[in-house]
Amino acid sequence: MQTLPCVVRFNQLLGKIVRMKHYSSVISLYKQMGLLGIMPNLYTLTILINCFCHLSHMSSGLSVFGKIIKFGYHLNIVTMNTLIKGFFIEGKAIKVAKCFRKMTEASCVPDMITYSTLVNYFCNMDDTNSAFDLLEKMEEKFGKTYVVVYSTVIGFLCKDGLFVGALNIFSKMTHQNIVPNVGTYNSLIPGACKIDQWKEARRLLSKMISQKIAPNVITFNVLIDKLCKDGSVADTMKVFSQMTSQGIVSDAVTYNSLIHGLCN
Repeated sequence: MQTLPCVVRFNQLLGKIVRMKHYSSVISLYKQMGLLGIMPNLYTLTILINCFCHLSHMSSGLSVFGKIIKFGYHLNIVTMNTLIKGFFIEGKAIKVAKCFRKMTEASCVPDMITYSTLVNYFCNMDDTNSAFDLLEKMEEKFGKTYVVVYSTVIGFLCKDGLFVGALNIFSKMTHQNIVPNVGTYNSLIPGACKIDQWKEARRLLSKMISQKIAPNVITFNVLIDKLCKDGSVADTMKVFSQMTSQGIVSDAVTYNSLIHGLCN
């Protein structure tokens, strides 16, 4: 009789299938494990919760979490982060808060991923005050945080027209030697354009280039659209020329802005 593979081998297989984003296949394989009498471990169940999160089946994810408690596994940060991410995707604020509280009760210390997910969640809920509070806690706890977290907060502030606040976050970020990325600038430049700060938008573009952060078609489209709407034909063509000189290919958005601006 052939020996069955151990749970570790199954976990390795499940992990590879998750990376391929075949979440339903993972769930099917997990069921087959049960039929074969192979007991899952905490890692297996965390993989399963992750799959249910991506499929927006958090009720099933909670059932798996119940098994983790039933089997007496010690809650770890990976499992709790996975649950928080799932409830974030479904927009369930109360569940997110309960998970965070459950973490602290279980002496499961939140990490950078936990805080990053929560900051993103509060921004999506237009609760920038809570996002700021968490950002400050992250800075106190870890010294500094991921560029993507700062960029997320900057993006939501710019969207709400709070450009000065976004610049303050940007300044704090650079003082901590956190290098901005194209996403950071692609939030700041539209923020400047939104409140008619054209000179500031150009300054940010120049700063971006001086830092060897390559602007992309999104960066230039924002600038071209703003100038076209303002009727600044000469400046529009300068930016368009700069865009083409850097080898950036125009798209439908670029041409729609140019046609609208030059024909009106």
